[in-house]
Amino acid sequence: MQYKYLALLGVMLLPFASAVEEVIAFRTPTTLCQTTEVAYPYTTKGKYGFTGKNGSVVVNPKYDYADSLREDMSLVVLKNKWGFVDKFGNETVQLSYEEAHTFSENLAAVSLNKKWGFVDTQGKKIIPLKYDYVGTFRNGLAPVKSNGKYGYVNKQGNIVIAAKYDEAQNFSEGMALVSKDGMYGYIDKTGKVIATFKYDFGGDFKDGIAVVATMNAETMESKYGFINKLGKEITPLKYENALGFSEGYALVSVNGKYGFIDKSGKEVIGLKYDYAASFHNGLAPVSINGKYGFIDTKGNQAIPIKYDEVSGFSEGLARVKQGTKFGFVNKEGAEIIPLKYTLAHNFSEGMAVVATGGKLEGNNLSGGKFGYIDLNGKEIVPTKYDQAEPFAEGLAVVKQGNKFGYIDKQGNEVIPCKFEGAGSFNNGVAAVIVNNLEKKIDKEGK
Repeated sequence: MQYKYLALLGVMLLPFASAVEEVIAFRTPTTLCQTTEVAYPYTTKGKYGFTGKNGSVVVNPKYDYADSLREDMSLVVLKNKWGFVDKFGNETVQLSYEEAHTFSENLAAVSLNKKWGFVDTQGKKIIPLKYDYVGTFRNGLAPVKSNGKYGYVNKQGNIVIAAKYDEAQNFSEGMALVSKDGMYGYIDKTGKVIATFKYDFGGDFKDGIAVVATMNAETMESKYGFINKLGKEITPLKYENALGFSEGYALVSVNGKYGFIDKSGKEVIGLKYDYAASFHNGLAPVSINGKYGFIDTKGNQAIPIKYDEVSGFSEGLARVKQGTKFGFVNKEGAEIIPLKYTLAHNFSEGMAVVATGGKLEGNNLSGGKFGYIDLNGKEIVPTKYDQAEPFAEGLAVVKQGNKFGYIDKQGNEVIPCKFEGAGSFNNGVAAVIVNNLEKKIDKEGK
């Protein structure tokens, strides 16, 4: 049954690769130096350590793996033992577990001797390690597996929904997808069945509505629709594909044409587009006859459908391409930055990479030169570099000849082009290649 669920999920998401909505899938996934700085993971020579906000080393690299901070805790692994460090770099949950999940709602799932339970941020065992598997806490409940069946526990470790399901997902908006005898339905936090077990797929609830689907076992064809929290189908299961709601509208398709429904299930924007993605900030990208633009929530063309390529909005502007040239438009459709560049990237920290000259082959530019413009289209850094990357933490990677370095937003080369390779800054630290070895530098190049 798990195979069918994942296979159907993959079919659902494939045509929407640029606008995938998150669907939660049930899956198996020494005290350090105290400091007042928040710790962030970094890696060098295959080992992970932690730095502070200013890039200073808080914990020297020693872990085999370190995850990003989540709820001020970071998952770490050393010699196949799992544990956690807090935001100061202290090991608050000892590295003594066989496996662990990241913290959620101040509890983390851990396993020992192939049994799972939960610990708090101080490493105290809140829920005994006695389950065959556990999920993640959402809405105060977590799925647990015992004797081959799934149920739910609360944060005190009490079973509040009996273990009687073949599969169980995390809660979303007070509802959880569960399965019995190969079919899926929904329950609420009391365990009451809200939507009966008749679906082959179900998504998370968003804005009180969830995508559901059935699949023909012989043809493998799927039909999608939507249900509300009463378990009522607000649309028939008639769509070939569908995504969850975003800003009050859901993307649907039939016969390769895309449109949008509202929360009542009404098709408010007709299924006439060859491509579309979900609404963000009141606009959705669409395509007809190979041309792209944006529509508003009333279906009006907010940005004319005349471009050969469009990107999502970043810092108030969207990159567009017409013919062989790139430029930028605002949300009213005005071409704020003329279409004159051979290549352009989205804006980051008020600056965008642009290129002139050369020939674009796919996403690769040969023979051109790179520079930077601001949000007004002013050329801040001349197009003179052989490669350029978006700004991160005030600095950007540039390449001149066969060497990499860093510039600031005034175009000053604050770290000379002397490295064989270079990555963007993250939490004050960047990875560079020197003599074929990876090293870490701060913003002064040290």
